[in-house]
Amino acid sequence: SFLYLISRRDFSLICLSGVLLMMTQYSFTTYFMLYANRILNISIHQSGALLGLAFGVGAFARVGWSLLSDYLLGEKRKPVLILIGIVASLTSVAFILLSSFPSRELLYLLVILFGLTGVGWNAIYLTMVGEISGEELTGIGTGISFLFSNLGVVIGPPLFGYLIDVTGEYHLSWVFIGLCMAMVALLNKIHRKEKIGDE
Repeated sequence: SFLYLISRRDFSLICLSGVLLMMTQYSFTTYFMLYANRILNISIHQSGALLGLAFGVGAFARVGWSLLSDYLLGEKRKPVLILIGIVASLTSVAFILLSSFPSRELLYLLVILFGLTGVGWNAIYLTMVGEISGEELTGIGTGISFLFSNLGVVIGPPLFGYLIDVTGEYHLSWVFIGLCMAMVALLNKIHRKEKIGDE
């Protein structure tokens, strides 16, 4: 079952998407408070509140994306993940603007948008993993996807931090996770199937 699933193109693509999604989410989780405090001169308490806002919005987004997919898009998951990738990519790069043009309103907007996308992707992603795996292999498919996607936790934050160390600023790091999310959109765009029975 393991070899069968990882040999299937669309399953491999969704697993790679999972790696990139986890790289993005955990890089944001690890460094956002430092960015807000050291670069934007926001207190630790307020920075923590903003991080909490992103995760709070992300919790509601998991339900919202599922409702959108099920009731407005005819149970299609690809368009939702493509939209998540595009919005999160643009939002990540837009964080760069805050260091030169500080704006509390823009900061809150970007945190909310990132919460909706870079944090709120999990439910729709897992649904797609299960549907691509098929009913009989949903369990092992989910396990394999977690095995690979958690590599993103190991790779993402150290690489994000390394780019900060090398450049002395956050610009390239935000571009890095922006590219990760752009790749998520691209990988979902080139899927041939969303479900095991799709033609």
